[in-house]
Amino acid sequence: MENIKRGSYTDDFIDKLHSSTDLRRWSKKGSESHFITFPGDKQRKLVSRITREGHLAGALVMIEHHTPINPLHTLLLPKISKLLFNIFSKDQTSVEASKAFYTTLLNNLLDEKDSFDTTEILSILKDYFTEEMYVIAARFIHPVKNRYLKHIVNMELNQIFPSGYILRHKGYMVDLVPNISHGDRDKLKKLAKKENIIIGISWPFTNISKLKGHLDQAIASIKFAQTFQMKERVIDYTYVSFYDLLQKHKGKIDLKQFSHPALKVLREYDKRNNAELYKTLRIYLECNNNIQQTANKLFIHRNSLIYRLNRIKEITELDIENYNVAHSLIDSYRIEDFITNMDL
Repeated sequence: MENIKRGSYTDDFIDKLHSSTDLRRWSKKGSESHFITFPGDKQRKLVSRITREGHLAGALVMIEHHTPINPLHTLLLPKISKLLFNIFSKDQTSVEASKAFYTTLLNNLLDEKDSFDTTEILSILKDYFTEEMYVIAARFIHPVKNRYLKHIVNMELNQIFPSGYILRHKGYMVDLVPNISHGDRDKLKKLAKKENIIIGISWPFTNISKLKGHLDQAIASIKFAQTFQMKERVIDYTYVSFYDLLQKHKGKIDLKQFSHPALKVLREYDKRNNAELYKTLRIYLECNNNIQQTANKLFIHRNSLIYRLNRIKEITELDIENYNVAHSLIDSYRIEDFITNMDL
């Protein structure tokens, strides 16, 4: 009854569809139309396949209400399914209906309990999504149960990316977008501040079958931003990809052995001499070996910085200007950050 009153399916109804073993079996083989009934149902439901070029593309559901479903309906529903699909896929005035159709397929692709064959879905999506794409994921900094607030964020994302596809995944607000300009990123920063959310952005990709993996990138960006208490509200996966790599190897290897021993030497020196060489080296490397910029960040005179850098070179016996050495040390700082923040 609630589906009829709303004029659209409830999330609970969609979950029941996805978890129906009977529907999953029928979707692959059987008659063109099929009756389904869920526990506690008062109305029967007639389902008809929607196919495209021999592949299963979806289904049309008819819910029994005032008029009982009769044999004529079982004959007509498959024809109506084909007619509606042709209208949605070919009529340019039905852009929103077509977009809703592909949004459903994308959600099915992300849903592990999907009642349709993943191969069937990909055969349709690969022909439609051929350009470069990004996945944007968003989550409130503090837990929010009000679905209306999530709906507002989705609407604002849609205003920034009108050609994007708003998706749902485990409480995250997700948008599949074709491109992200500098102006779009500025708008995302304003949105994140306004709605008190954190936004993660995946690396670009062109193969729609990689959607789930790139959604994981966007979600990882959010999680590491919170774990490391980053000030930024919009995080590109590039900035956390190294931490994600460490996370995936956590427990398999001893990460401490990949931290350069020079950092331990500097920490011990600082402790004995009340110095700040460990911090100084990190800021210097993060500033791309720019002496003036490093001195400004440390609030010290450049001559004081030069003295510290010479002392670091003497103690560690490292050429910190060497590209490979510098990157090894930067990775080591990140490993130590990861170990500290993940309580390893």
